[in-house]
Amino acid sequence: MSDPQQKKEGIGCCGLGCIILILGAVVLVAGLGFGYYELTQKIHDYTAGSAKTIAVESTGPQEYEALVKKMDDFKGLPPGSDATLTITAHDLNVLIARSPQWSLVAGKIHVTIGNGQVGLIGSIPLSAIPRLRDQYWNGALYFTPSIEGKVFHATIQGISSDAHELPKEYRQAVIAGLEPQLNNRLLGDPVIGAVLIKAETLKVEGDALILTSAK
Repeated sequence: MSDPQQKKEGIGCCGLGCIILILGAVVLVAGLGFGYYELTQKIHDYTAGSAKTIAVESTGPQEYEALVKKMDDFKGLPPGSDATLTITAHDLNVLIARSPQWSLVAGKIHVTIGNGQVGLIGSIPLSAIPRLRDQYWNGALYFTPSIEGKVFHATIQGISSDAHELPKEYRQAVIAGLEPQLNNRLLGDPVIGAVLIKAETLKVEGDALILTSAK
């Protein structure tokens, strides 16, 4: 993924950290169809006043350092290396637990990989929304990441709230606003973005992401 246009500029915060704040902007997008005041009133029924407790992955500094080295080695490969990088759900949770760039989501988000998709499960603070500043979106977001011909894309498969099932019209509006943001944030992420840009292909296999280096 050597095309510089694939890497989004001007992203000033960490990718996963930003993902948990994106719904603030998404509500504004969805509000075009429903009206901001009405929508925030309705969204409030799906939020909570406190975050869920998410267990931080049990890991030590040596495992974290070995993982970072493995990713750095992949990013530094010369063209034509024909190498493969495997990143498991455990690896991503180790990064959340240990990476300074992902400290905002430590204890708030847990990553799962299975059934061909990645899950972000936990609590999304809605501090970017004036009328919902003290609320959290407790639930899950599931997406399928892929890279074909060096082009990365994340397709959202579902989003849910622990409070109630989202009505179809809300779910569609949230996904429509969130999906392009999710793509941009992952590509611009300081931890995983450079790995995605380096890869020729990405597939979900079992509980892992399998990436091949650019030719």
